[in-house]
Amino acid sequence: MSLQLFRIIVFRTSRIMRFFISSNLLISLIFSAHLHSQPKSVPVPVFGESLFQGEFSRQTFTGFNPNYQFAVGDQVRLQIWGAQEFNDTITVDTQGNIFIPGVGPLMVQGMRNVDLIPALNRKVSEKFINNIEVYATL
Repeated sequence: MSLQLFRIIVFRTSRIMRFFISSNLLISLIFSAHLHSQPKSVPVPVFGESLFQGEFSRQTFTGFNPNYQFAVGDQVRLQIWGAQEFNDTITVDTQGNIFIPGVGPLMVQGMRNVDLIPALNRKVSEKFINNIEVYATL
């Protein structure tokens, strides 16, 4: 290779290297300026974080909603004692009834939770006049 050709290659290579170095320097300066110009971000709370801060303890739940209306698929825990004994969970069927063994069906769909025990007492007292007690929970 001739000396003249070698000088041209070195000259062009050094120009290319200077171009790449200056380009990288320029990009890093722009990126650095962009980072420093960003406003400080506000930390985003982690989903569910409040569960571990005890905020749920301020929520009240009595466990009994008197205005809840029964629907198909609800489960009623029914306890009968006295002349007839029964203790089981009954599911409201597709027709909106619960079936009370030894008594028959009782329509509960749309009935309010607070009205359930009086309705059960009326239904059971049609079959058993004395010595029968009824209790039910949702």
